[in-house]
Amino acid sequence: MAFELSVYYDGLCHLCSREIEFYQKLEHGKNIEWIDISSPSFSAESLGLDPKALEFYLHARRPSGELFQGVDSFLAIWRVLRLNPRMIRFAEFSLVKPFLKAGYHAFALVRPLLPKKKHHDCDSGSCQISLGEKLMERQRAEKSHQTLGDQS
Repeated sequence: MAFELSVYYDGLCHLCSREIEFYQKLEHGKNIEWIDISSPSFSAESLGLDPKALEFYLHARRPSGELFQGVDSFLAIWRVLRLNPRMIRFAEFSLVKPFLKAGYHAFALVRPLLPKKKHHDCDSGSCQISLGEKLMERQRAEKSHQTLGDQS
């Protein structure tokens, strides 16, 4: 089956996964290839994609190679799913879209700090630590270091 769009999402993100599951259940959800970037078998580099950018923003790509990120990915998804055209036009409106992009960017900044789901494929111990988990580990280490420094 030829897909109209490939969507790259973080399956370990609770909120992201719920939204993708909702889209998958819609009538035209089968027209989209849903690719979980948290899967141990996923390789961004093999697709010519930047893994750090994929971790930060939702991405979508048409078969033609046209790549979308963030809010533009959602608009591409909504078009394939044939969601409310008025909602899409409203989101694309030049006075609205910058606010949507700013809101999504703010979400993308805090998303690594949100609790993650345990990946079903990680029982083998072969899963790599995501960029968000690395950031959280670094912050914990810095806090621990500061606490030790405060005690002396």
